Amino acid sequence: MSAKTKLSMAGDPSNMGEAAPLFAKLPNESIHNIFSLLDPVDLVSLARVCRLFCSHIKGNRALFHSVYKRLLDTPPKDVEIDYEAEVRRLARLQVICSRPSVDDNKHELEFVSKAVDRLLELACSNGHTVDNSQTYALAPSTHATSYNVQLLARLFSDPSTRSAFMQRSSLFQLLRCGTDRVLAPPGPPQKEHQLSAKLHCLLGRPLFFTNNECRRPCCHSYSVAAPLMYAIRADTRLAHPAPFLDDGSGGVDWEKVEAVIIVLGTTMWESRVAELFPEIWNSPFSGSFAQSFVPPPEPDMMLSASDPYNVTGTWYRVLNTVGLAEEGDLNLTSTQAVRDYLQNTIVLQQLLRLHVMRIDITSFEKPGPMDGQNLPVVHFKGVSWPLEGDDYMPCSVRLTRHGDVRWLIDHVRQGDFHLGCDGVQLGGVRSARGVVGHWFAFDPHGPWDQGPMAFWKMTDSNVATDEMHDAFVTQFGEKYQAVLESA
Repeated sequence: MSAKTKLSMAGDPSNMGEAAPLFAKLPNESIHNIFSLLDPVDLVSLARVCRLFCSHIKGNRALFHSVYKRLLDTPPKDVEIDYEAEVRRLARLQVICSRPSVDDNKHELEFVSKAVDRLLELACSNGHTVDNSQTYALAPSTHATSYNVQLLARLFSDPSTRSAFMQRSSLFQLLRCGTDRVLAPPGPPQKEHQLSAKLHCLLGRPLFFTNNECRRPCCHSYSVAAPLMYAIRADTRLAHPAPFLDDGSGGVDWEKVEAVIIVLGTTMWESRVAELFPEIWNSPFSGSFAQSFVPPPEPDMMLSASDPYNVTGTWYRVLNTVGLAEEGDLNLTSTQAVRDYLQNTIVLQQLLRLHVMRIDITSFEKPGPMDGQNLPVVHFKGVSWPLEGDDYMPCSVRLTRHGDVRWLIDHVRQGDFHLGCDGVQLGGVRSARGVVGHWFAFDPHGPWDQGPMAFWKMTDSNVATDEMHDAFVTQFGEKYQAVLESA
């Protein structure tokens, strides 16, 4: 029997036996209630069984709306949504993520990237926060829970799925080359590499290995990420290091952000400081959407209605630093020497700096011609603990032309520029995931001194800095103090 004949028979309700007449007699409301309980993959497939099913499914906005509401977040009221298109996109994503073979999925990267972006774009708080009560977390959760995020976490829970889509950047290509790889700055960014790196960054939880069977240091993504990141110093004498493309377009360079997350994540896990911040370093997609930050109750706080980025408050910040002697080692021509140096666990623990920042808004200004025009540029300043003399931080946050949120922080010590930070906020405006990027210090006699950094918000309160230091020491004891003393 030909495929055409089979299709013709399937499209005839008479071929459904006795079920078709019974189904046809059901009230539309009953059919709607039955179909609305189906999984998107089953619903889309069912429409191809016969004309009768197709007539009840195709173009049925109310049905697809019900399926969408049952599985995903209620979207903002001001967003127009084609619910049938969204459910069909989700069904295709579910099918792709269920394939066991990495090779079967490689050609789907662009679709998967767009589908994930769309789910995070439409993600909203469902009224709860992530439960961190079983961890070392020192403060109430600030990450809103989301059905979209929970679904994405399930879809990408399999290592083969993560490998197919989140380990396709140039960094992981070098890692797969093994001992023959050349640790050198990557060439011009390629679309496939950028899409994969962005998915990895939105996942939030750093991926350290490409093969579950290999746990040797040479198989760790840090062995490639650190040299690639620090090699940027040789090419950035005219502009400070930042997680943006070098072509002047203002677009985010997701491979740079990916390298920062891997380097910081490695240091955080090696020193066990990551256990303090499980939502940031161990919760897939948590906080990677706009408006996902949920401040702890602050009865005495009056938030400014004109604070579009929600910058006022207390923030955590981590930086990796490398001593001058070690930085020289990064320029060694011997690939093996660089790899051996960077795989030293003791060195990793000595490179971490952990700070608590207190910042307040100082002024607003209209966006410039190179900025996104939907929100103002917000200027703010603050201090970080531990305090050193008359340190303070003049800062700004703005939208880029591409809609990303860019943060710039300068550290001034005794009236002179000391340190700067430039980063992008993962997830968008007011996301709980935080900001990832580079710190830098200008040396007129040589290349930039720079490294990876990240910061994320703890609370809207601007008086919690000293309290959080005491909590760190009490809850994490000598390990926290050792991290600070080694910086």
